[in-house]
Amino acid sequence: MIKDTDIEIFLYVSKNKYQILVYDKNNSKNLYINEIKNDDEIELNILSKFMDENIYKIEKMINEFIRNIILII
Repeated sequence: MIKDTDIEIFLYVSKNKYQILVYDKNNSKNLYINEIKNDDEIELNILSKFMDENIYKIEKMINEFIRNIILII
């Protein structure tokens, strides 16, 4: 099991893509990365679905609830 303090979760939101990344600070490597491209505008329905799917996968992978996400716009 990975401790929540050992990882950082980044969410990158732009008008061209959404990307989520899980970074392991202890081992200095990416544990999970996923992105989707979109059509030059931010659509909240697509972003919400993207977040729902990926947050579930990440929580299952780290065996804990996600408490913090660093948002990059």
